[in-house]
Amino acid sequence: MINLLDYKFDAVVLSEIWAYNITYYKNILPGYSLYYKLPTDTKVGGVGIFVKDCYCVHELASFSISSTESCKVENLWLEITRFGNKVILGGIYRHPNHNILDFTSKFEDELNKILSQRIPCVVAGDFNIDLLKFDNHTATKDFLHSLLTNNFTPTVLLPSRITSKSTSLIDHIYINKGQKNNSAWFDSHIKSGNLLTDISDHLPNFTLILNNPTDDIKLRPKVRIFFPKTT
Repeated sequence: MINLLDYKFDAVVLSEIWAYNITYYKNILPGYSLYYKLPTDTKVGGVGIFVKDCYCVHELASFSISSTESCKVENLWLEITRFGNKVILGGIYRHPNHNILDFTSKFEDELNKILSQRIPCVVAGDFNIDLLKFDNHTATKDFLHSLLTNNFTPTVLLPSRITSKSTSLIDHIYINKGQKNNSAWFDSHIKSGNLLTDISDHLPNFTLILNNPTDDIKLRPKVRIFFPKTT
């Protein structure tokens, strides 16, 4: 599916990679390196991140959220650098039917560590927390408020899992632009959405951070401008 797209992402975050086919994953995308974190007590779950080989990557093990019986989670945090510009990229898979409040508390501790670095951060993954319920589910509301309080903005707002009986938004991408001295990020344009594909029961989401939109990804006004020469 990625090879069919007319766009090459700098990084691709996968959740629920399981623990059976890691060798396959390592070799599936030429020009990318795979970093991953697998569950310790089951074959189900896990998270992986593909990063283009042109970047320098350093794993941030100190940012890891601990997995417990009440809060089972796999997460991976990378510091990605090119031309002196740094960004933190986090990939998360939170197992379903576990305590959301416990996860929110642990996650907020890591967000505070990230904020202390003062550099941009993107967090993506399958959180198994339905943001469409933030209005009537207290734990979901508290989770979202925690992100917003720490200046992490959700970029995907449409349902990411759709069945004949339900829709939910459980796959999230959040961005924190860091401090204002990161002008390239602070003045960037962000485009997000879902890709329509049946490759899995979740729709892949994407976020494009456009510092200098190119000719083929222009931000054009959604109006028709009339001039005497064009009428």
